[in-house]
Amino acid sequence: MGVGAYRLAAFAHGPRSEVHGQAPAAVRSLGADTPYDVVIACPGEMIGTFQVFSLTPGEVGELNTACETVGGEDVAFQVSYDASAVSGTAYVVLFHKGGLALGLGSSGTVTVDSGGVAGEQDLVLLAVGGSGEPLAARRETVTVEPGGSYTITLHADDAGNLGQEGPFPPVSHDELTASNWGVFAVTPNGTGVLAGGKGSPLGSDYLTLVFASHYAFQASVSDDPDDPTETLTHYLTQAGPAPPSNFPEFPPRLSPGVANWPTAFSGLPGGEDLLGLYFELTHANAGIRVWLSAGYLGESTAYSLPAPPVEAFEPMAPPSGQPVDYEVTAFHSPLSFAEFYAKLTSPLGFLSPDLDLRTAWKKGSYTAP
Repeated sequence: MGVGAYRLAAFAHGPRSEVHGQAPAAVRSLGADTPYDVVIACPGEMIGTFQVFSLTPGEVGELNTACETVGGEDVAFQVSYDASAVSGTAYVVLFHKGGLALGLGSSGTVTVDSGGVAGEQDLVLLAVGGSGEPLAARRETVTVEPGGSYTITLHADDAGNLGQEGPFPPVSHDELTASNWGVFAVTPNGTGVLAGGKGSPLGSDYLTLVFASHYAFQASVSDDPDDPTETLTHYLTQAGPAPPSNFPEFPPRLSPGVANWPTAFSGLPGGEDLLGLYFELTHANAGIRVWLSAGYLGESTAYSLPAPPVEAFEPMAPPSGQPVDYEVTAFHSPLSFAEFYAKLTSPLGFLSPDLDLRTAWKKGSYTAP
C-alpha cells in the first residue's frame, strides 16, 4: 500500500510511534500479536474521508489499497438477447457479474452501464411468465471488455435448466420481529442469480439452476422493516441448494456505548467466533470508516478511535456540539480475519464460496463535546 494521492500513517498501539510512508514495511517490523493502527486520508467529495485499520500483523499482513472502490469502475457493454422461443414469456431478466437488468421484453438489446464488470463472467438470461413464474434460463460465458457486444439466446429446452427447492427455513427472533430472506444461485464465474426471497412469486420456495456452482443464503431480522436501527443477519454459501437445519443462527445483539472524541466505543461483544467490528462515523467535517479486529481488541470491550498528530487528519475531529452519526457492525465467523477480509474486499463479496458469516448491525448518533 503506497501513499500515492492520499496521506498515510501507521503506528504501533500503546506508545504510538508514528511511521510515514509504506504501511506494510512498518507493519512487518512488528510482532505478530502487536496491535497497530493504519490511518489513511482519502481524496473525496467530503472535507475529509478516512480509512482506519486497527489490526495485528498475525491477522492481516497485507491491506488492499483502502481508498479504491472494490471491483474498480463500472464498465459499459451491450447484450443482444432473444427469448421468443420460450412460450408464455412475459418478460426476461438479464443477470451479469455486477448486477441485473429488469423490465426487458422477450427480445432486444440492453446496454449495461451500471455495475458492469470487465473480464470473464457468466451472462444468465431468465424468462419469466405472466404470474412471475420462471420458465427457462440459460448461461453464456463471455469476456467483457469496455464497449463490447455479446449475444445470448434462450431455447425452449432451456426450461430443463430450472428446478425448485424449499421451503426456506423459518426466520424469527424473540425481540426483533421484522424478518427477511433471500437466495442466490451463483454461477461458476461469480454471477449471482436471485432465486427467491420474501414476497417472491414462489412463496417460501426458490429457484435452482443446473449450472449453479453454489448457493448463497441470507436471512435477517430487524427492529423495523422500513427504517431499521438494528439488524442481525446470517450469510451462508454452500454447494447444495438446501441450507442446513440450524440455519439461520443469529449473533448476539449490539448495545454499544458511544461518546467523546476521539470517539470511544464501549460494551463491544466478545466470543471465540468474533472476527472483528466495522464502524462508520459521519459528521460535518468527515466520513470515517474503521476496521477493528478481534486480535487488536483482545479481552477488552472498549475501543477508542486513533487520532494521529498529523495535520492531514485534523478534520477527523467533529466540531463541538455537532451531531455525529455512527453505525457499528460486529462480524462472527469460523473464518480467519484474513480469509474474511479477502472475501469482503473481492467483487464477489457475500456471494463468495465457503462463507459462513453472522453480523450484528446497529446505528445511532451522539453530540460531539
